[in-house]
Amino acid sequence: MEPLAPAYLADLASLLSSVGAFLGGFAATYLATLLTLGNQGRVMTASIACAAASAVAFIVSVIASISVIAHVHPQAPRSMDAFSGDGLRAAMVLAFVVGILSLFASVGLSGWTRSKGVGRITTVIAALGMLVTVMVVFRP
Repeated sequence: MEPLAPAYLADLASLLSSVGAFLGGFAATYLATLLTLGNQGRVMTASIACAAASAVAFIVSVIASISVIAHVHPQAPRSMDAFSGDGLRAAMVLAFVVGILSLFASVGLSGWTRSKGVGRITTVIAALGMLVTVMVVFRP
């Protein structure tokens, strides 16, 4: 990984933490809504699983972000000097991306519980969102 200035990394982690907390709350609420609908079937189960994965991934991303911020703080304890923050940085970004993609997948699947027409629409919308997200995050 390319080394980043500590101030930049702290700001980036703070931003990801804020957005991840918001999206994690949304994903958890969305999950609770799906669970209360009472619909059964493989598509609903897959949508619920993706929503759960999203909520958990955002929680991991927020925790990793907080750890990154603590690690790069100029007054961090000396014991953190020997610790490599690359693993935390990777976990923070990977969990955030998994959270977003899982949320898109759940949205795409959820339409199929209503009808084929709605399922096609939600799948196309979610796929476009996934494509744009992957292009933005993984651009060269």
